[in-house]
Amino acid sequence: MRTFNGFTLVELMIAIVVAGVLMTMAAFALVRARASANEVSALASLKAVNQGQLAYSAACGRGFYAPSLTVLGTPPQGATVGYLDPQLATGTLVQHNGYFLRIEMGAGGAAGPLTDCNGTTPVTAYYATAVPVAAGNSGTRAFATNQAGAIWQRADSVAPTEPFGPPAQIAE
Repeated sequence: MRTFNGFTLVELMIAIVVAGVLMTMAAFALVRARASANEVSALASLKAVNQGQLAYSAACGRGFYAPSLTVLGTPPQGATVGYLDPQLATGTLVQHNGYFLRIEMGAGGAAGPLTDCNGTTPVTAYYATAVPVAAGNSGTRAFATNQAGAIWQRADSVAPTEPFGPPAQIAE
């Protein structure tokens, strides 16, 4: 009688099922890790917007704020760089690391009485948002900030609205 060393069909099927379960768990962990990294990037982008707005206001905006990402990224005359990373200043709505970023006029804001150093009309208040491109996949939280400097978050894909408060909370 011949003996075979190896797996039986049942043992092979069990090994394949176990491998499939482990791969599925790893895939979900990877999606969560990517979403978490995208959220950190969105927070960093909004911090960069706040810092850029402060620099713009002091140096070019005559005490007012840039009305869009494009204006914030435009270098003042005689300079080679703007107040925001060029990757974030490619348009009025920018897709960056799984999030849509935007700046618009904030609540109670108005056009400034003067033009900035580049001839653009600044605003008295700004509102910047970062919302996930694919809610639950590219990120689970949405963020917003304004000239006050705090970054607010919501646990869903809807950006916190001004005036900030519940259901939004300050991002950590």
